[in-house]
Amino acid sequence: MAIAQNSLDMSLDDRTNTALHSLRHPGSRLHQRGVSLATVMDLGGRHFGRSAREKDHDALSFPTNKYDVFLSHSWRTSRWAKYAALLYYTSLVPAVCAGLAAGILAFALQVHGALPPFGVSQDYTNFSECNSLWCLGMGGCTCFAILVMWARLCDLAESTKKSTQASYFLDCLCINQSDAELKQVGIDSIGAYLRNSDSMLVLWSPEYFTRLWCCFELAVFLEKRTNAGLKSLLQNSYAEMRHASVGTILDLRRNSSPIEINNEETVPARIAVATSAHETRNQTHDRKLMIIPVQMGFFCIAGLVMTYVVMVLSFC
Repeated sequence: MAIAQNSLDMSLDDRTNTALHSLRHPGSRLHQRGVSLATVMDLGGRHFGRSAREKDHDALSFPTNKYDVFLSHSWRTSRWAKYAALLYYTSLVPAVCAGLAAGILAFALQVHGALPPFGVSQDYTNFSECNSLWCLGMGGCTCFAILVMWARLCDLAESTKKSTQASYFLDCLCINQSDAELKQVGIDSIGAYLRNSDSMLVLWSPEYFTRLWCCFELAVFLEKRTNAGLKSLLQNSYAEMRHASVGTILDLRRNSSPIEINNEETVPARIAVATSAHETRNQTHDRKLMIIPVQMGFFCIAGLVMTYVVMVLSFC
């Protein structure tokens, strides 16, 4: 969090009190601002650097009613590790698919003679062979171009369709860092911002759970989703819960003695507990909590680059 970055000199009690105050604070929609994925990924994730608080808050963010994704991270984690994790999460699959498509297209064009010779010639005793680099070159260049530019392409597509722009919360950009009063308002509203977020993306690192604000963000988001699920469960009618209850009754008959089945208190209680468990399992998939270890993202991107380099060198 930017809050944690600027409060290293504060005592643990002060930071705890600030977090608790944010939890109780109703928040202000007037100052709620979001950023696009392209802004988050700009220039190698430059906003994850130590100078992020010096950026122009109003020029980089825009007013929003809710957040599609709340980004939670530790400022002690490397900027490049977090950038690689975001590339892995947002861009790796479309980049690999685009690279494969470009490689196949290059192969088809080469087979039909539409492309000139391009590669490394190898002379043998009886013949000369040319290792073509069209597939590898076009596929690799396309893959890495899409990997880096995917966020911009998504942003461009959203603006072209004039659809609602996806809103991300990144502390150093969505909380004003130049105005002390507005900055405090933003800090006080963190709890409200979390409750107003559709999903959370955690850029996990070994030091993540050693940071107070990181633990606070994750706890508030989970509490919000759990309470929403519980409220939905309690408001369900008997008809809506009937499907789960039928399975529960069959299970009750298989695993209960005749005395327990005829007990007027045991049966409703066990049905209620089992039905609640069934509904909770179904709602677990709706919590939209995504945790990406930054080390995994870094190694995946580094592995992709190294594999490509090895393939190019093997053709030379």
